[in-house]
Amino acid sequence: MALTSQEDAEEQEHKTPSLHSLQPFKAQSLIMTSQTLDDFLPSALMDASGNLKQLRDKRLAQDITEEAAEKFTEDFEFVENKIIEADESTENIDEESAPPLYRDLFPRTSAEIRVLLS
Repeated sequence: MALTSQEDAEEQEHKTPSLHSLQPFKAQSLIMTSQTLDDFLPSALMDASGNLKQLRDKRLAQDITEEAAEKFTEDFEFVENKIIEADESTENIDEESAPPLYRDLFPRTSAEIRVLLS
């Protein structure tokens, strides 16, 4: 007997653990990660510049810092998109049984990151 697409999806759901059941995606882990990021960001550029101050070529030090900030922002955009996708995947779940939205637990946006690192 062939499974319908709905039955197949339900069977797959039972086999695959939800993101909320994985330690890095549990509410407390996301809240702590968000707080760590908030603590790190305000001084990140100054710390990076300070670590490169021994370079004789100041332009090179600035280029390295800017490139690192851009790479961090790009990586964060990837994470942000995954957070949005995960939240969208729970849109059809009953609100009373739905876990909290990842965006609520990890509210920082890539636009904010870009501003803080510019």
